[in-house]
Amino acid sequence: MKEQKLFLKSFIFLIFIFVSSAFLSSACATKNFVKSLTLSGNWFFWPNDLLSPEQVDAELATDRTTIQTIKVPSRWQRLGVFEKTESLIKTGTVAIDVELDSLGEWGIRVPNADSACSVFINGDYIGSVGQVSNLESTHIPSNMLLIKRFNATNKDCRIIMQISNFSTPYTGTWDAPIISPYSAMEKQHIRSIIINSLISGALLFMSFYHLSLYFFRKKDTSSLVFGIMCALMAIRNMIMRERILISLLPMTTTFWEWGFKLEHISAHMVLPLFFVFFKIIFPEEMKTIAVKIVLGVSAAWLFLIIGFPAMIYHRFLSFFEYFILVSAVYALFTLIVAIIRKRSGSVFILLGIICLLGTSVNDVLLSNGIIEGSYLSSVGMFLFCFSQSQFLALRFSRLFFEIANSKKSLEVLNKSLERFIPHEMFHFLNKNSITEVQLGDFTQQFMTVLFLDLRCFTSRSEKMTPEENFKFINTFLRHFGPIVRKSDGFIDKYLGDGFMALFPSNPDSALKAALQMRKTLLLFNQVYLKNKETLKLGIGIHSGTVTLGTIGETQRMDSTVISDTVNTASRIEDLTKEKDIDILISAATIKKLLTPEVFQYRKMGEEKVRGKDAAIELYTLD
Repeated sequence: MKEQKLFLKSFIFLIFIFVSSAFLSSACATKNFVKSLTLSGNWFFWPNDLLSPEQVDAELATDRTTIQTIKVPSRWQRLGVFEKTESLIKTGTVAIDVELDSLGEWGIRVPNADSACSVFINGDYIGSVGQVSNLESTHIPSNMLLIKRFNATNKDCRIIMQISNFSTPYTGTWDAPIISPYSAMEKQHIRSIIINSLISGALLFMSFYHLSLYFFRKKDTSSLVFGIMCALMAIRNMIMRERILISLLPMTTTFWEWGFKLEHISAHMVLPLFFVFFKIIFPEEMKTIAVKIVLGVSAAWLFLIIGFPAMIYHRFLSFFEYFILVSAVYALFTLIVAIIRKRSGSVFILLGIICLLGTSVNDVLLSNGIIEGSYLSSVGMFLFCFSQSQFLALRFSRLFFEIANSKKSLEVLNKSLERFIPHEMFHFLNKNSITEVQLGDFTQQFMTVLFLDLRCFTSRSEKMTPEENFKFINTFLRHFGPIVRKSDGFIDKYLGDGFMALFPSNPDSALKAALQMRKTLLLFNQVYLKNKETLKLGIGIHSGTVTLGTIGETQRMDSTVISDTVNTASRIEDLTKEKDIDILISAATIKKLLTPEVFQYRKMGEEKVRGKDAAIELYTLD
């Protein structure tokens, strides 16, 4: 909850910054474009003709009421799915007379027509978007933006546009030209380029960041989907408005065709990605069948875009746009359900969608001349992606928090399990934790084995309750177990009233541990038994190669040590009962001592132990 509140505060603050910037930009734009004219409305229209300025002047010098007019922006004609291309109006000329409120340097901003146009002002050629022609072979379509300067020597201004189209199933203008003082237009153009570049860069950075997250953790497909969405939106932003990306391409029909395809792909493929993203984060609310339908229709539309020219696939554009509208309504319904169910991230997505829709409405009103200000759809796009990015960041922070908690829990679990399986066993098996240990893992090492047995415990235990027995054994082991660890050894097995310990470093450690156990037993008898009873120990020590590993089956396994060395050490410990000696050591151990002069030991002779043919030379410690 704290993370969500922090995000909401930061997101609201970011919206405030953008709205303030947009307001200031709008104020500046209003000031700079106070003399601007959006040339929308009725224009004189000559279909199927590319008239020169002189011809237009001659036509308008006669009775203007007989000349056909058409709205700009508008499409003169749109071919249906099965209409023949030959019936399309492929050329036309439009003209309009405007009155400027001052003389001097003015600028004109002309978005591309469908699909090439040339502009004339007061009879002078200003520039072209693409290459206008009566012939398909010399016609070159373009999606570029034309911004040109012209000198107004007369307040009465006649603007003529020649338009030709052999590439799309409709002909006309999709946006109205704008004229204004050139200095203000240039400043606004530069400002728009900077804003679009910054937003596109931010979107590409978000895309790279989330794609990198996916490559490092491929199970989280939401990062992959969102990264691709950000990349497509960045491409879309660079293609539209100031045409930053389009301006880098050569003016050829081929480059226009693929640029046009990229324009549609970058916009329309966000829909299926958005549905997949919804399915990942809201799996219960977003139905699988809806995702499959959107993916199927989008795949068919993508096939049309890539496989066919614009003259063909654009005839189906309106059908896909209606499909987008229906899908958007369903997605919004899904989001509302997710909000009602209080799904994590639903509020963030709603805020992003509100920003995107709000700025889109602003641009529609602005383009229709209803309001004045700046185009903000790119800002809304950024805020939408930012909200989703922060939502994913919140998910990752929670994931990292859960991983940290899981790691702590695993560490606690490992420490708990290590009390049942010696940690040193992991080291000898080259494992870092118990989770890496597999059935059948083993290794061979030279070690000293020590067996300890508590004498007379059986007769004593008969006089105690089961609870007293457990308490006594644990009290005894609590005093003698640490001696092994302090002597660089570890206990491999508890044997009821004793244990088996291993000393991997050197035999000296085992002998030192045995002597310390002898001293500790005296104190134990005095403190716990009050010298009413006297417990005795039997300790057998032998050195040699041992095999450490895991035995059992898949559902239950244990660590163990298997070797003749272990058996011999156990048999030597049994001999302590017969010899009535607390410590017996094999000659094999004595020979491996690093500092034999430290110990006072004496030879006890040779003894045959059970399971061995040859006698073993034994020693004891004084």
